[in-house]
Amino acid sequence: MKIFELHFSSKKQDKYLFDSFVYEPENATEKNLGSLYMVGQLTNNLPQNDRFLDNLSSIIKKEFFKACYSDSEKALKGSLNSANESLSELSQEGNVGWLGNLGFAVLNYKNSLLNFTRVGNVKILLMRNDEIMDIGQNLEFQDIEPYPLKVFSNIVTGKLVPNDKLLILTGDIHEYLTEKGLLNEINKSTKINDKTLNHILKPHKDSLIKISGTCLLLFLGQSEFLEEKPEILSFGDESKKSFSFAFSTLFLRPGKFIGKIFTIKPLLFFKSIITKLSNKLIQRFFWFRFLIRKKNFVVILILISMLIAANFMFRQDERMVMQKEKDVLEEVLQKIGEAQNYLAIDEQTPIADKIFQECWEKLKPLSEPESHFRKDAQELQILIWSELAYFHKIEVLDNPPSILEASFAQIPEGEIFVPEKLIMVDDVPYLYDSSTNIFHKSGEEDLLIASDHILDYGVNHINSSIVFFSQPNFLVFLQNGQFKETVTLETPSPDFNFVDMSVFNSNFYFIDSQNEEIIKYRFFKDSNTLTRNIWLKQQTKKPTGAKSIAIDGNIWTLNGDNSISRYSIGLHQETIILDLFPLPIEFTEIKTYAGLPYLYILEPANNRIVILDKAGKIVKQYQSQNFDNLKDMVISRDGKEIYLLNGKFVYRIEVDLPMKTEVE
Repeated sequence: MKIFELHFSSKKQDKYLFDSFVYEPENATEKNLGSLYMVGQLTNNLPQNDRFLDNLSSIIKKEFFKACYSDSEKALKGSLNSANESLSELSQEGNVGWLGNLGFAVLNYKNSLLNFTRVGNVKILLMRNDEIMDIGQNLEFQDIEPYPLKVFSNIVTGKLVPNDKLLILTGDIHEYLTEKGLLNEINKSTKINDKTLNHILKPHKDSLIKISGTCLLLFLGQSEFLEEKPEILSFGDESKKSFSFAFSTLFLRPGKFIGKIFTIKPLLFFKSIITKLSNKLIQRFFWFRFLIRKKNFVVILILISMLIAANFMFRQDERMVMQKEKDVLEEVLQKIGEAQNYLAIDEQTPIADKIFQECWEKLKPLSEPESHFRKDAQELQILIWSELAYFHKIEVLDNPPSILEASFAQIPEGEIFVPEKLIMVDDVPYLYDSSTNIFHKSGEEDLLIASDHILDYGVNHINSSIVFFSQPNFLVFLQNGQFKETVTLETPSPDFNFVDMSVFNSNFYFIDSQNEEIIKYRFFKDSNTLTRNIWLKQQTKKPTGAKSIAIDGNIWTLNGDNSISRYSIGLHQETIILDLFPLPIEFTEIKTYAGLPYLYILEPANNRIVILDKAGKIVKQYQSQNFDNLKDMVISRDGKEIYLLNGKFVYRIEVDLPMKTEVE
């Protein structure tokens, strides 16, 4: 076999890495496995990957020529598994600059038998009898697990015949040689040597030095083959035997490690198909069995033809879906490489953040159970998550401490207590449901307090008391475990709907979602009386869909579109649109106090608490698998502790952030 390595290099493409590798057997053991050829390219190369192709080829070669392998196909499979393991380790270590940028082909040749695989933008062309066939193109439809779990997967096997030419080319070189018709000139050449190639390529020297890439050309002469004829599939005219037909037949079942090609006569071929399909159908259809007994072979053949046609159309549709999913994977991999390039320049660049978020959204459909590439998408999501967690200050809590597990031993028989809300009074948690019960612990004792009113939500008030709002317009006061009194509020309008309240300087503030107003009730503690006024100025922008309120001197409303509005002296000051990952689904609560520099937001849908500065910039996010049923959130006055009601548990998170001194 004659071997030609053609390298083309442009100084302008300094981030383009490429090379070819030729390993011939050196002893009797290695000769039993044959020769090994590789071509690789790495676009958008980073400095730390300058030895990437050399290392990868070395790993494959070392494993391939081990004495433990009895045949070349097993050796190639073992070497590709080693390459996959090495690439997986690189990705886990954070070296993902090669993802989406790698093209690599591996070929093994011995005694006219060719085994090969490829990934990425590397072409494998077979030239035979004036035909040029891309014998690697169908590998694009293999049902593999591509990145980063498995880069190399399928191996294809075929026979070569005398005077075959094999070209393994990187993408840009393939495009140029095709465009200029140089592939046809190489194909028409009956003899391949240095002089021939120089004659073909020299007129294009000025153009070729402007592109980068490599081409490995293998030419098989008559002496490469044994006396017996190669085993090739044949149908009809013997003169039309072709390698292309053999390979198209192989790809009827992509995704498998395919064995040798055998000579099958047409009659035996159809008889084999009929026998196999008939046996399967006999097991399911009695009427089909009857037709076979009657030897109605014409009907049988018609039915089989219909079955094959239906199966073919189904496979075509499935291939189209697979190709679309694969295109998305390749796009994501390319974008990950782009993001890594930006990170190499600036670790805080928002461009990389946006790219990673875009990739995350593109992978969501592919991570669904029905996707052909579900495992691959999930592996990539793990990789992307680590980057996005860094950008968006996400801290995952494995085992957040629980300070309370509610016991329901005191619940009267026949009643159900499902905690919905939480209030902390002097470090003691009070849990209450959407009816009339309040649960709390006094020392080791579980206490249950029953109210005459349905309790909707509550706040801490003066003298360690709790004030609950009860529909339609009642305030219920609880102090030292006992209900003291109930106050009736003057309603702001006939159709009001209070959805949340907050307290500031002993005064109560309510969100009226029906009228998009903030209502203030001034509290006179000497007489326990309240006066009402509409706090927002008439001309100001109103909170739309507001569902939660917090006060620190300004009033903050959490709106229906997950935005945050700030109001001061009755006027709208600003609306903050949050740029967060994961994308908000539904925020439910907002908390803050005077003197604190942060806003605290609860989002059960994403199992998280978000902490922002008051300009809307992300400061911290806490997530946990334990937060699977978040109901309510309380923050301490100094902002250093967060209490969460999750199901019947109360969790405490210690916030490790700088705090200002409280000035209220």
